[in-house]
Amino acid sequence: MIDKQKIIVIGNGMVGHHFLQNLVESKQAESFDITVLCEEPRAAYDRVQLTSYFTKGADELSLVSEGFFEQHNIHLKLNCQASTIDRADKSVITLDGERFAYDKLVLATGSTAFVPPVPGHDREHCHVYRTIEDLEAIKQSAQGSKVGVVIGGGLLGLEAAKALHELGLDTHVVEFADRLMAVQLDDAGGALLKAKIEKLGVTVHTGKNTQNILDGETCVHRMEFGDGSVLETDLIVFGAGIRPQDSLARACKLELGPNGGVKVNNLCQTSDPAIYAMGECAAWNGKVFGLVAPGYLMAKAAAQSITQSGYSQFKGSHTSTKLKLLGVDVATIGDSHGRVAGAISYSYFDGDRGVYKKIVLSSDKTRVIGAVLVGDASDYDNLLNMALTRAVLPAQPEALILPTIGEVKPVNPAAALANNAKVCGCHDVSKATIVRAVQDGAKSLADVKTVTMASTGCGGCTNMVSNILELELATKKVAPIKKVFDPATVDDSVKICFCHKVSKGEIAQAVKSGAGDLDEVKAATKAATGCGGCKVKVNKIVEYELGNLATHAVTEKTKVDIASNDRVCFCHMVSKGEICESVQAGAQDLAAVKGATKASTGCGGCTDRVVEIMEAELEKVPEAT
Repeated sequence: MIDKQKIIVIGNGMVGHHFLQNLVESKQAESFDITVLCEEPRAAYDRVQLTSYFTKGADELSLVSEGFFEQHNIHLKLNCQASTIDRADKSVITLDGERFAYDKLVLATGSTAFVPPVPGHDREHCHVYRTIEDLEAIKQSAQGSKVGVVIGGGLLGLEAAKALHELGLDTHVVEFADRLMAVQLDDAGGALLKAKIEKLGVTVHTGKNTQNILDGETCVHRMEFGDGSVLETDLIVFGAGIRPQDSLARACKLELGPNGGVKVNNLCQTSDPAIYAMGECAAWNGKVFGLVAPGYLMAKAAAQSITQSGYSQFKGSHTSTKLKLLGVDVATIGDSHGRVAGAISYSYFDGDRGVYKKIVLSSDKTRVIGAVLVGDASDYDNLLNMALTRAVLPAQPEALILPTIGEVKPVNPAAALANNAKVCGCHDVSKATIVRAVQDGAKSLADVKTVTMASTGCGGCTNMVSNILELELATKKVAPIKKVFDPATVDDSVKICFCHKVSKGEIAQAVKSGAGDLDEVKAATKAATGCGGCKVKVNKIVEYELGNLATHAVTEKTKVDIASNDRVCFCHMVSKGEICESVQAGAQDLAAVKGATKASTGCGGCTDRVVEIMEAELEKVPEAT
């Protein structure tokens, strides 16, 4: 019996767990002995929604489906802190002295909260804001407190301020910079956000450099600032940012990024090919990504690399974000400060409604390269799509953020979104994929989530996914699914292989130039040599073109005979037999097959073959009497 390869995963946060889900979806998990070392006392939970712990509880935040670890034979060790990586011995030693051997090691250690080295930072009732245990400690301190202060006015700090505000404390935010969210917002956007937050009862202090934390006179603590002012408080939360948790990597001499984080390549491999890193502890091209969506893309790339189940690579990710901070809609895109040479900015301010919008254009005014939205983020999806796809702008681009004058019939924002626009960054889902899901029978947000995984990550795309669903249900006629891909009806310009950007015309030309079978077409064009999802279509084109050539005969080699155990969907490693089993179990349309097997929910290249197999199997199912 051959020993299984051992995978050790250090960390079970959102990204670490997404890596495990990708392993399972690859259908290769059973080929590995997988152990997860989790420092926390509980398995993965949604840190994006951490503040809602006070109203929902830990169970509602959990990302782990019931029985996940047991069903997939994954060994989870809670309260288990890795202390040393022995690269020479290929093993991990824990704080308790246990040693775990590995063939592949995955670092998903996330980040640590940055605590400024202020004298008194370690006093009682001073906390950080990262885990459920941190929130429990904050809640305990809040029970005997009246005033709470958050040090830090960025994304993390404002989330912490929301928690203190909901606990009923007189809440203050202390920020070193001269405005809130200084990294993302300009002066006008920061000023409006401050005004809106203060209307809600949270006091904001900008331009404050905390020098000391001492005993207070009326409260537990007395905070002294560089300008001589003071502030008394019973509770302090440090929300001044995060740092990559790369201490294990440093100790074992893995190469690091210039600003910390474990240096990784496009497959998320470190300088040691047996060790991978992902999420907030990883540095790709010198950059650390502090959002969940890039982490999910890293997890997918690493899982496919380890299992050899796909060709996904991490090639960076936009850091645009849309969120609600203390009830205020805030969104930023790209170069929101207009730092690119020659950048041109347009801004709009509505003091009555409390709305500020700004777009940043390239010097030739042909592209959106940045945006800031405060108080109304409804334009976010459209502007982000324009920035990512380099869409052509209207003659007067300032109209993109100006209000419409007079009574105008409301327009579904999904209507302006291009079909190739990415809607869900966490799971890399485009508008076209969601539209196809509706065409295939999805009738609710829950259906779309099941079929496409859109809106199941951070949740930031939920509104747009709902808009697309609503638009399609209201305006689109469900198109009948073609039973067979017919090359005769496809224009030569249509792209068939998306991995290598090969059109039908290029495949046809290869046949006309002498390629006599599928393998020769692969060699000539590279079509079907990537994910393999287009293999059936490419073969049908080969057969069609050979049939048109009187001097050629279709050889047996060009025919793709799909056996029961042959893979049909290479994105999710689904075989013909699994599709047939789903039909026998009751799946009667493509949406149901997708939900049961995940076939055709990746690149979509296998859709026609999935439909053929499904329809053929449906003919074998006896009709109910």
